[in-house]
Amino acid sequence: MDKRIIKTKKCIKEAFLTLRKKNDIDKIKVTDLCELAIINKTTFYKYYQDIYALSDEMDDEILDFVWGNFTDIGLLYEAPGRFLKGLYAVFEAHREEVLALFGDRMNVLVGKVEQRLREHYLTTSSSPKEDITLSFLIGGATHIVMNPKYEKDAVIKVAVDIISKVIHD
Repeated sequence: MDKRIIKTKKCIKEAFLTLRKKNDIDKIKVTDLCELAIINKTTFYKYYQDIYALSDEMDDEILDFVWGNFTDIGLLYEAPGRFLKGLYAVFEAHREEVLALFGDRMNVLVGKVEQRLREHYLTTSSSPKEDITLSFLIGGATHIVMNPKYEKDAVIKVAVDIISKVIHD
């Protein structure tokens, strides 16, 4: 890719993150983003259909990056504690970007994380029981990681106990 394109898209994304830290996505105007990125609207629309297309691309990029660093992804059944700690760790390491992109849309983040985990764990030959069990495990794990209410170690301990019961039942 041309260096000018890379630089322009980087400026657009940095401006978007700056605006997202202060505003809900539906409050961000292309005009404001272009002013901050020091580009014109034609340039923005050359690369993105609208603010939501930019947001989707950035969502996927951060999730791809986080996923690439989630080394314990395969341990949900074998070592749920390591799985949850690993999930916490990768999101905590990128907390600022994740909160900027998903702060007012945690349901979108949970849905995207759940979809990726389902793609990792389920096959076309998975039984209804495996599918439903995985839905409970993934939904619960992603919810508690993305919406922490309690101290991390306490949450992980309780969650591991529950996961173990669900898996071995």
